[in-house]
Amino acid sequence: EVDANSMHVQLADEAICIGKSPANESYLRIDRIISAAEIADVDAIHPGYGFLSENAKFAEILTEHGIKFIGPSAENIRTMGDKIEAKRTAKRLDIPVVPGSDGGVSSDQEALSLARAIGFPVLIKASAGLPMLKEIPYKGTGQAMTDLIAGNVQLSMVSYPAAQPHLKAG
Repeated sequence: EVDANSMHVQLADEAICIGKSPANESYLRIDRIISAAEIADVDAIHPGYGFLSENAKFAEILTEHGIKFIGPSAENIRTMGDKIEAKRTAKRLDIPVVPGSDGGVSSDQEALSLARAIGFPVLIKASAGLPMLKEIPYKGTGQAMTDLIAGNVQLSMVSYPAAQPHLKAG
């Protein structure tokens, strides 16, 4: 509904309303997207950016309904959605990665030791599903690491990207 007067809708050969704003009443409703796709007899869906573009379950449901998901496979979405598995995959393919943990960080001692080895500042991040949790800018912040590691979220650690050298076009 909210996009009814948008240029992309106006220029489309056909448009089917999948709900009103907010997104959880429209763009995130897989059942409504499938219904619209079946009504229009579509062969494929490009998920755009955001919303369901990184949702492995959406890709699987489309496949189950005989609709091509234009994007990575559900397996690849899952692999790349898990920072630890994505890093392992990149290393296996000889793709350079930011220095950091090779797996989950399970104790404050392990986190502090790794941070000292790769150099501060570091980021401690959830391995999947959550944004960066905490920037650890300097030495002596073991309590911040302990507080994060005490949760039930698998964490990984990487060098803080701002501290990494950047290549510039000459």
